[in-house]
Amino acid sequence: MEDTNAEETQAYFGILIYMGLVDLPEIEDYFQGDFCVCPIVRQTITLKRFKKLGQYLHLNDEERPDQQNADFDILYKARPALDLMDKHTQAYIPGCELAVDLEMIVFNGRFFLKQYLHGKPTKWRIRAWGLADSANGYLLKCNI
Repeated sequence: MEDTNAEETQAYFGILIYMGLVDLPEIEDYFQGDFCVCPIVRQTITLKRFKKLGQYLHLNDEERPDQQNADFDILYKARPALDLMDKHTQAYIPGCELAVDLEMIVFNGRFFLKQYLHGKPTKWRIRAWGLADSANGYLLKCNI
């Protein structure tokens, strides 16, 4: 894999944010020529490169902490991103109407916190609680 740079990384995260706003069934739909909702996605990065960046994306380069320690955080790999989100939301002043919501994140890999839901089409999910501004959906806090 060829090296990436800051501009390509920013484009990757920008596309992820866009994908959160414009919901299409498959990732490939954002990059198709005949039905492309936003051509700037296809002009910015190729689908193959987008998937490769996601495959090699790491948020934490620290060594695995000791699981026997009382302070062990099961989310240690994602903790820098979660902390960064908390830091940036301090600058946002929410409205007076807030919503607390439970979100179930579909996940089929190996993870300690995933839960089995018998009656759902996708059986394995991760439970996450979120605090959001009701006016615009801005996520203020996330707790997995």
